[in-house]
Amino acid sequence: MKTENLQSIKGEILFFMEKVFQFSFVYIGALFAVLASSKLEIGEALAEKLTVSSLYLGLNAFLLLNLVYLVLSCSCLFAILKRGHFILVHYRSATDEPLVRWEKYARKSPVGFRKITWNIDNYYVVLLLVLVFIGSGAALCLFWNDLGKDDPRLLPAILLVSHLIPVWALCSSIKLLHLAKPYVSR
Repeated sequence: MKTENLQSIKGEILFFMEKVFQFSFVYIGALFAVLASSKLEIGEALAEKLTVSSLYLGLNAFLLLNLVYLVLSCSCLFAILKRGHFILVHYRSATDEPLVRWEKYARKSPVGFRKITWNIDNYYVVLLLVLVFIGSGAALCLFWNDLGKDDPRLLPAILLVSHLIPVWALCSSIKLLHLAKPYVSR
């Protein structure tokens, strides 16, 4: 393969990296909007129209927001790793190519850095993902403990099961990282 083709892959990686960063800010802004709607009585009026409790409406909005964020972010993370893996696998003979060297460099910590220290620039995403998953779990606990008898449980159950999609994407990302190890050590 020609090394010029790497530029398009580099562009795709940059696109997905930028989207993960942007999704983080959009998520935080949307979270504040959901919280504000509950304080501005908008949530109560809408819940009354839908004949559900305002807690039900707010928790479903929160779960849906978490699900959208998790699916988008985890999918983009997988896309980034997949493109990096492609570079390592298909351009392994072009060891002087900067993108190949970068993929190896980014995945293997140099002497003096432990693996956990070397990846510190990625921890804000990990922290946000963990907090979002914990938030979804807490919301689901509230659903089953504090909701009224008349509130339907189907939508929160669907949202709960849908959280398996980003879990699957994260598991696939971890698998992809392990598949890349032999190419990084060369």
